[in-house]
Amino acid sequence: MKATLLAIGANVNRRVLMMAYLLDSAVLGILTLGNVKVGETISSVAWDLEQDGKPLGKVLRPVIDWIMRPVEADHCQLAYQTYLKIIGVLHE
Repeated sequence: MKATLLAIGANVNRRVLMMAYLLDSAVLGILTLGNVKVGETISSVAWDLEQDGKPLGKVLRPVIDWIMRPVEADHCQLAYQTYLKIIGVLHE
């Protein structure tokens, strides 16, 4: 019974993360009027913009990383690495 409850809990966590990812992607799509690539999120775009020296990235990336710090260190960089895995550029 306990193992079943743990499996249900893990499944719920996975679903919550997936819903957060989908919401993030949808918001990015709305903000950019659909000018978005498959797998991109606000966090991955913020990292990419900062690496390109763009002012918006220099503002957004630290703010997003600060907000996400309790959950994950270097969130935007990890989001960008996940994006690269999704598009097949970076392998695990």
